[in-house]
Amino acid sequence: MKVAILVAYHASSPFTEIRDSIDPLFASEPTSIEFDLFYVKGNTPSGFVSRISHFIEKNRFQRLGLPLRIVDSILLSRYRFHSPLAKLQGHEINVDCPDELRYLGTKMLSAYEYCVGAGYDYVFKTTTSSVIHLNRLEEFLKKIDRKAILYAGNIINENKKPFVSGACILLSRSTLEIILKKKRNIDHSLLDDVALGKILRNNGIKPTPFKSLNIQSVEEIDLNNDLQLLPLIHFRCKDTNIPRRDLEIMKRLITKLEN
Repeated sequence: MKVAILVAYHASSPFTEIRDSIDPLFASEPTSIEFDLFYVKGNTPSGFVSRISHFIEKNRFQRLGLPLRIVDSILLSRYRFHSPLAKLQGHEINVDCPDELRYLGTKMLSAYEYCVGAGYDYVFKTTTSSVIHLNRLEEFLKKIDRKAILYAGNIINENKKPFVSGACILLSRSTLEIILKKKRNIDHSLLDDVALGKILRNNGIKPTPFKSLNIQSVEEIDLNNDLQLLPLIHFRCKDTNIPRRDLEIMKRLITKLEN
């Protein structure tokens, strides 16, 4: 069994510091599954593309959100028919598209396509400031038929139009093949996890839950004596303070898990 861990990466602070300092994969004992870690990144965008992207993201949930979505759907429609080239360089999957949030969906689709071609059985998409407990992920995967359709993670909007949070999405090869077959129907004007949930929901695929924990400060770890006992696969370490101390949270979490 081969599993690709795909980190949606952007070369900015605090993500560059995290990547240079820490391995986000934690295992308390050796695993029998082959886990490969890749950072998925795009090209440095032009100033013009950045200004458009920042304007759209700033207004996504405001009064202008809907008309901007319609315009953006047209601007990004070419990615429904053409997947940007993805090249492997060391532990990076470099995708030929701008590295902005608007392009995250198409960037990840190209990475998924690469993983299918490379023979991976599962893909786990996550964020740079995440820690994955490999032993618990291994336990989860060993209970599943490798050929089965699997779309799993932390479910958002469970009772109405559910989708899996983009911080931790686990997809089987069968599910990836469906996504790639239906990629012309994906609405890239939506946030990438929402768009993925929509296309899978429209194809009758329901999400399978597994719990993820959001940790928002170093103090949360120090106050929680049961962290190492929780049967969790994924921990998202996103600090709510500025400057963000994601790296410090991750280091403290791993130390606590080791103990």
